[in-house]
Amino acid sequence: MPNLPATPTFAIVGRSNEGKTTLMATLTEDDQLEISEIQGTTRIATCYPLEVEDQVIHFWDTPGFQNTAKTHAWFQSIRESMDNPAKAFLLQFERDPEFQNECEIFRPIAEGGAVIYLVDASNRVRTMDRQQLDILRRCGNPRVGVIYSKSGRGQYEDDWKKLLDKELNTRRDFNAHTASFTDRIELLEAVGNVIPEWGKAIAQAIEGLRSQWLWKKKDVAEELLILLQKTLEVEVTEIIQGEDRDAKEQAAEKAKEKLRQKIRELELDFQKRVRKLFKHSVDHWDIDTILVGDLFSEEVWRVFGMTKFQLVVAGAIIGAIIGGTIDAMVGGATFMIGAGIGAVVGGGAAWLSAEKFANVTFPDFGKPLINKKKAGGHSIPEIKIPIGGGKLGGGQARAKVKPESNLIPILIDRGFLYAKLVSQWSHGKRDGEKISLTLSGENRSLVAQWNAKGKEAKQLANFAGQLSREEASRKPEVLEAAREELKGIFENELNRLLR
Repeated sequence: MPNLPATPTFAIVGRSNEGKTTLMATLTEDDQLEISEIQGTTRIATCYPLEVEDQVIHFWDTPGFQNTAKTHAWFQSIRESMDNPAKAFLLQFERDPEFQNECEIFRPIAEGGAVIYLVDASNRVRTMDRQQLDILRRCGNPRVGVIYSKSGRGQYEDDWKKLLDKELNTRRDFNAHTASFTDRIELLEAVGNVIPEWGKAIAQAIEGLRSQWLWKKKDVAEELLILLQKTLEVEVTEIIQGEDRDAKEQAAEKAKEKLRQKIRELELDFQKRVRKLFKHSVDHWDIDTILVGDLFSEEVWRVFGMTKFQLVVAGAIIGAIIGGTIDAMVGGATFMIGAGIGAVVGGGAAWLSAEKFANVTFPDFGKPLINKKKAGGHSIPEIKIPIGGGKLGGGQARAKVKPESNLIPILIDRGFLYAKLVSQWSHGKRDGEKISLTLSGENRSLVAQWNAKGKEAKQLANFAGQLSREEASRKPEVLEAAREELKGIFENELNRLLR
């Protein structure tokens, strides 16, 4: 057996088109690796490092065996006590095209790399598989078996387990297409247990990965807060092209549509940032429309967001904060809301509608303003003509999100679930693999499960209310405290969802 390198190094070995590159992409979080159903896509052994803070683990993607029978015969012909048979094979056959793939497989093995042998349990065990395992045994390097089923059936799993238990140091069930963060950690832990010399380095890498995972969840919470703040602060205007009621209503609808589009763009930007946090460089998935379809569709508003009673309570809090009737107790989250609820029960149902997401106002912007200006003791009329293309007297329609509408809870729901799916989406998956979202259990509206008078719902209302106050009446320290409280709530939800 060759000496182990100082840096943990693994050669991923198995049949052609067995999923070795998919496993590589999942372990290294690299969605740019070329993955294809065409057999023999990988022809050259390539090293992909997993870099975690100060630790590095090298994974070698290798081609499938090309000439198993002749390679096995050669290994049987040499003495088993040879120190580094993989290196001897390279010296003899490196320039022989008949053994090109085998030489690529043996390069990292000759340098002391451990072997991760990947098998698809939906395939029958063949003679060539037994020969390959015997070849790897004769190399003398540590060997870990990984079993999965590409078809999902795994009808030969028991046969494979018996064979791998006989020929390898250990084995793990691991599906690179569906592996969670916890699955990846458990595989690395199993490898570290088999190779004590690398135990410390692998343990440090695992600790670094856990730390990164925690920070990713914190970053998602921060990005979600930024999305909510931008949504509540964005304002759009539309010139009223005329002076009658129809012109005013048309401008109002145009302003609302502008606002819808702006918020759609804000959500898309949030999703892009979340993908980047989890190292997904390309949106190459097909996700159910309920999660990425039009934010303002009837279906989305029916499934996500708060209940009517939650909205009533939140609306009372928000209205009281904006009006200055109450103020949040920093850190205490205590509100005197009892008297305010009855006054808004009738309006709660309206907030459930996507049509009621915005306030539209018509400030007196377009009319000529006539002021009197003194000159030499006499009053002289001064006429100010507006600039902006509207007709004299037309004005503007100005649209802004209602802080008490269900839009903000819906954005939170979609944000949580989008982050959950992105975090679970394997880097080894490719086009055409659809993510299905079952809207039951924890995948229902998460916000709807909050107690209407509990901390979570109150702090959301507190944040929305503080942010919606007139700038002159805002209290920066109160707003910042509300923001931090809500961020902590988001982090707790994400810790539960993202595992």
